[in-house]
Amino acid sequence: MLGKVSLRSVALVAVCSLLCADASAGLVGIIGNLNIAGGANPLAQVEFEGPDSIILTASNFNVVTAQVASGYNWGAWDGLGIVSRPARLNPLANTAIGLVMGEDYWYGTFYGQNVQPSWILVHYTYAGDATLDSVVDADDFAQIIWAYRNPTMPRNWINGDFNYDGVIDSDDISTIIWGYSTQGREPVQFRPGSGLGVIGGEAGASPVPEPATLAMLGCAAVFFAAVCRRRIIAR
Repeated sequence: MLGKVSLRSVALVAVCSLLCADASAGLVGIIGNLNIAGGANPLAQVEFEGPDSIILTASNFNVVTAQVASGYNWGAWDGLGIVSRPARLNPLANTAIGLVMGEDYWYGTFYGQNVQPSWILVHYTYAGDATLDSVVDADDFAQIIWAYRNPTMPRNWINGDFNYDGVIDSDDISTIIWGYSTQGREPVQFRPGSGLGVIGGEAGASPVPEPATLAMLGCAAVFFAAVCRRRIIAR
């Protein structure tokens, strides 16, 4: 490994316009570009120390996606690129770093900032939270099912590629089901911009599953079984 820095130190050097006073609550920063050596083939590592989030205002989405994919390293979160210490140390393996282009973000603001189409939103959240609102719910299940049935849609986080391998398959469906069923046990920033702070963990509140989400979970389970059966037949 040629270099490693923490997101917090990068953000402080960059003089971010948003910083949480309580380090345990996570850091939120606005940065132009992380400038990781090697670009899409990173030679260094930037680590999220807590349930952190950043807004990148002058970065290439494909490059940042490649950096997160490299850091993700099939769930180990120890590769070069962008990594997360909480995700790496999480025994449930139900949290991750998700990223979405501003033009695809469902909500108008992210931590009080009016989201611009060219921004990249990077957020520590539950695995399967496609829409980056810190909850795995019916909206997220709808995203992955719709994208799976439409192969022309981009294979990225918001459409259900939760393991950053460039495809949407049974592995991603397993991830969203696991994230949904275990959410609330690890702390993440709740619904960026809501002002509600941290959710999950021993001291936090857990999201209450909505009936629509429970119904979608049942549909996802049936869909998952069909995908697995299709893969077996294809062999």
